Amino acid sequence: MLKYIKLSTPLFLFILLSSSCGLFQPIEKPDYGDGDDEPKRPQWERPTPSEGTVEKIDTIEWNVVGEENIPEEKEPEENEPKEETLTKIDTTSAEEVAVIEEEKMLKGHYTVVLMLPFLGNQFTSFGPIPEKSKRALEFYEGVKMAMNELQGMGAPMTIYVFDTQYDENVVKSLLNSGSLFQADLIIGPVNKTNCQLVAEFARKNNKVMVSPYNYLSTITEQNPFYVQANPSTQTKFLRVLEYVREIFGTTGIATVLYPANKRAIKARVEEVQMASRIVNQSGNATLREYQFDVTMAQNSPMNVTEFLVAGQDNVVIIPSRDPGFVAYAMRELSPYRESHRITVIGMPQWEDAKFEKMDYNYYENMNLLIGSESYINKANPDVRSFASRYAGEYGTSPTENVFKGYDMMLYFGQMLGEYGVYFPSFLAKNPGEGLHTKFNFQPVYGVGSAGPEGKPVIRRFENNHINILQFSEFRFQRVN
Repeated sequence: MLKYIKLSTPLFLFILLSSSCGLFQPIEKPDYGDGDDEPKRPQWERPTPSEGTVEKIDTIEWNVVGEENIPEEKEPEENEPKEETLTKIDTTSAEEVAVIEEEKMLKGHYTVVLMLPFLGNQFTSFGPIPEKSKRALEFYEGVKMAMNELQGMGAPMTIYVFDTQYDENVVKSLLNSGSLFQADLIIGPVNKTNCQLVAEFARKNNKVMVSPYNYLSTITEQNPFYVQANPSTQTKFLRVLEYVREIFGTTGIATVLYPANKRAIKARVEEVQMASRIVNQSGNATLREYQFDVTMAQNSPMNVTEFLVAGQDNVVIIPSRDPGFVAYAMRELSPYRESHRITVIGMPQWEDAKFEKMDYNYYENMNLLIGSESYINKANPDVRSFASRYAGEYGTSPTENVFKGYDMMLYFGQMLGEYGVYFPSFLAKNPGEGLHTKFNFQPVYGVGSAGPEGKPVIRRFENNHINILQFSEFRFQRVN
């Protein structure tokens, strides 16, 4: 597990609202008083945006200055830890395969960059915050809570925040401006194209990038600087299938049930098949597949007896995110739930708001299991304590995105401070436990080797922990 770091350099927080707005001045250091009492929290007011500014993304009044004012890296003072000579990154061959040695490279001060779609360009003086901005704002609020704790630990960090606006041109402009070259850690962005752009920048420039939300396994290749916090779809199904195998052994009958004529789902089905082959060590053996076109249901209903086997445990995997298809499939399976002992494995998105109209009796009766990157136990004393502190700061309850921002910033901030700028090589030996999930990052290896010592090629680092949730007593509960 991680040890807390004790360094003396104060932490400052900088905010950058978009590539076109420039760098905001640092927050004034709050007055903590002279005694040992609880630190006094500064009082902030929400300003009215004036011409030439964008409404701030937080409750702090900003002054805009140019991007060119981003400070250069200063030479370490005598009492700061000396930087080691960099010899551990070996870039070889035309493909520029990078290798990270397990060696600390500490610095006296670290720069963290947060790249999220705040959509500050859509803010108005009197209108509500855009709905699409809320995820980024909530994540940032969690980051701020973590930064306060890292400051208490003495972690010497500066954080810059960029608004990507869901726009790849904005991200390209940021990458070309040189604003990210001083970064030691990049958190974000969100959507696929922007993740790919920043991942390639990180790979070429030896910058560690943490992807907080992306779950695709195809963002980057041969990139040991890319850290995927949200496990891939394959990993989610792999962990759930391992759990099911522990319960049923090898006697269960498993079928993948999915919509016909949907090209996008085929890749997901293949990830399910790959997860099954890994669990069963079955080489090329595959699960049975059953496709069904819901638009033809009126004339030709689904015949579930074509793939269910009476008197045995039947595992039905439905890798669909379409509420209409899921509702139809569950309704057709429901009459057979007892005679065929059905367990359904679904998608983590089945927790989302668009599934709110689902008849949860189907969830309850079908022993529904999903693999989720997040589970917040509100009865956990640590969760309740954090929620209380957050409510005192923001006057409301924290969302899942707040917990994610807090956990990731705290975990990766500690890793950065303790192991230095190439901390990914230490991730596997340093699992962590956050409020919304556990962290168990492992390297995902590619084909071949790299470097003079022929080290395995690392495609990425990925969180291997999945929260296996079962729908029981009309709510999702973690069972692992």
